[in-house]
Formats: sequence, structure tokens, C-alpha cells
Amino acid sequence: SGNLVEVCPTGVFTDKTLKEHFTRRWDYTTAPSVCVHCALGCNITPGERYGKLRRIRNRYNRSVNGYFLCDRGRYGYEFVNSDKRPKAPLKRQIVDGKPTHVPMTRDEALSELGKLLGNGSKAIGIGSPRATLEANFALRALVGAENFYLGLSKADSKLLSAVLEIVLSGPARQPGLGELKDHDAVLILGEDLTNVVPIAALNIRQTVNNEPRAAVKAMGIPEWNDLPVRRAMDTDRGPLFVASIAPTKLDDVATQTYRATPDGIASLAFAIANIIDPESPAVDVPEGVRALAQQIATALQAAPKPLVVSGPSCRSEPVIQAAANIAWALCRKAKPAGIYFAAPECNTVGLGLFGGGNIETALETLRSGSADTLVVLENDLYRRVPTALADEMLSLAKHVLVVDHLYNATAQRAEYVLPGATFAEGDGTLVNNIGRAQRLMQVFNPEGEITESWRWLRRINTAAG
Repeated sequence: SGNLVEVCPTGVFTDKTLKEHFTRRWDYTTAPSVCVHCALGCNITPGERYGKLRRIRNRYNRSVNGYFLCDRGRYGYEFVNSDKRPKAPLKRQIVDGKPTHVPMTRDEALSELGKLLGNGSKAIGIGSPRATLEANFALRALVGAENFYLGLSKADSKLLSAVLEIVLSGPARQPGLGELKDHDAVLILGEDLTNVVPIAALNIRQTVNNEPRAAVKAMGIPEWNDLPVRRAMDTDRGPLFVASIAPTKLDDVATQTYRATPDGIASLAFAIANIIDPESPAVDVPEGVRALAQQIATALQAAPKPLVVSGPSCRSEPVIQAAANIAWALCRKAKPAGIYFAAPECNTVGLGLFGGGNIETALETLRSGSADTLVVLENDLYRRVPTALADEMLSLAKHVLVVDHLYNATAQRAEYVLPGATFAEGDGTLVNNIGRAQRLMQVFNPEGEITESWRWLRRINTAAG
């Protein structure tokens, strides 16, 4: 919906958020940036006026999002303006018999944290898939590589490792976001793309027109002649197959849909790979599933550019491996197959390439007494692991430091909270789901003591000697 407002040349179309804090386009302070609401890394231009983020516009990048943004990326910026964000360093103290966070100066915070994390400290760091490369690197430099842990659960870390291993070692190429719409036959396994990576869903939706367009071109109708092209295409659609645990918004253009548990989806995918190439592992499936697998395998083999899409959403490593088996089987049959993995957060892949233990491993370190100080970077442990495990981690740690722009459940229990910058208030690098590193630039100077997380960590490192 927001794309209509942006492309309107006269301003006759508007939206509620722009109406609430209207600013003329030439009055914004802007800078190149990257959307942080999913792993696609869509390029954006945030606009600031009078210290408030007021608008997000698309920034054209042919290889990524092209001309469009999803509404989540366009309108999901109001957290930057939230009054609930920490604006100064905070220290947990008992006031009137109740624990509360009391503001302190930057120099006071750095002095205390420098002593706390100085020589001989037993600190471990929890990174974050929504923090920049620089911030994760600064945390690792502060606590040491052996004490740096990915801010992911054991299960999520395992799924991410499986995806990275497949992409880095397999023969199938992972296409860029802007290339998705050029594929002729698509199989989606276990992902609801509209909810996870919306612009990817838009591009996949466009693939169903490629096969009919090729048939129209064979009739001699030029592609630019839009009305005759559409009439000739009529309701014809190219092959798109969706295997998921629940209905998705791509079902309306799908050739076939398949509903099953993650294990059922994996069994279907393994059967498809075995039909394409008998060297792939075989599985026993019901006759109806075998018939569907045959239909999908035939369509993928007939397409000039087939694509397999998957990801960690249904939390099943067999689904991820089965998707790879299909793409690899097509490659062995001399098909230029692509494999595309969705990822949940803006720097998930970048964090995975860093390497490190998981949250459960960090908990074991605290249990053994090898560490007594916990540094949490732009992460909420309660969203990663069960509440009981998060409570235990925060109870075992003698000192807890949180660096974040959100005052979340983990920050509420921390001894120290340092106010981090959002994507609009600082510089940094994010790596999207296909491994493309992109820079985001500071749009405006935030109020108070807010600054980039990596700057806070570097200052602490210096204060600690």
C-alpha cells in the first residue's frame, strides 16, 4: 500500500503516518540505510526532521529490492521515536525498597564498567542477529573470542549452521532478491514468505507469469504490447508449489499446495529429489504423496531456471537438507537450479559467519562458575530460550550489562543498561540472507547519551585497559 503513496506524483494519495507528522520532502535530513525488519536487506532512505524519524522511502537497488518496499519496512520505524527507550546509562539500585534503574553519566558508567571488565574479569558476551557486524565484533574483542556466544538458542544455531554449510559447500547458487522473479518453476518448502521476507514473496508471485509470457512471445506478440499480452496469457500460470504447515498468502497463485507436519514436508521433498536423481536418498511415502512428488519433479526438470525456497521457520533441519537435495539433484542433471533460504533477522547470516557457541552453552559456562559477568548485546534472552533458562542465566550472573536501544525484559533485570543507537542513529554493516554486506549510515544525532553499541563497547574496552 505504501508504494502507491510513494510513486504518486501529485500527492493526492497519502497515509496516516505521514499525515501525523507531515514534512515536505526537501526538508528531511536523509542518509542511505538498510531496512532492519527482516533478512532481505532492502535499501531505504530514512527521513528525519526536528529529531524525529518521520518517513521511510525506498532507495533503488537493482540487485535487492528494486523500486519497492513492504509495509513493515516502510511503517515499522516508530520504535525509534519511542519515549520508553533508554536515553542515558542506567544502574539498578534499590529505591524505596524496590529495585529500579537510576540514570548516571557516561563517565560514571565507563569508570564502573572499566573496573568491572578489567584484567581478571570473568565475562562472557551474548551477541545478536539484529546487531551490526561492528557491534558483534566489538563485543567479541571485549570478552575474547572464546567467551563470545551467538545470541541464538541451540536449535536455532543448528539450523543456521545447516543453511550456511549448504550454501557454502553445495553446487546450487543462491540468487539475489532481484533475480527471484526470473525463475520459471518454484518449490517452497516450509516457509511462509509473506510473513518472513515479504518482498521475496512479491518476487516469487511474479514468477508464475514467466511461462505464459514465453508462450505469448512465441506467438510473435511483442512484450511491450501489454493488453494483447495479458489477453493471450488469460489465466495461465507457471508452476509454483507450496508445501507448508499452514495456509500462506501465495496459495492463491500456487499450482498445488501441500499441508503437512515438518516431517511430512521433508518426506515429500526427499521423494522429489529421489525422482529427479535416483542417487539421492529414497523414502517411503504414500501413493498420493508420490504422485505429487512426481508432478513437482517433472515441472522442476522441465523449467529452464528452477528454484527451491526454504528456511528455518518450521524449525526442521530435515526440511532444509531435503531442499538442498532437490537443488543438488537438479544441478547434477545440468539444470541451473537456484536455492534460496529465508532468514528471520537483519544480521542472522552475518552472526552465523562469525561463529560462536549458543545460549545454552553460555548457561553451562555460568553454571560451572567459569564466568560471573554477562554482557548482552541488543538481545532479549526471553525471546530466544524458555523463560526458566533466561531467569537462571540472569540469576547466576553476578553482574549483567545490557547494551540495547530497547528496554526489554532482559534489560529490566540488568545491573547496567547502556542506550544503543537504532539503524537511523548510527553507522554499521549488515549481512543479508544471501551474504551481501551492506552499510547503513547515520541519519541524525540522537538525544542524550545514545550512541552505537560498538562505540559503547569500544569505550568500555579502553576504560578496562
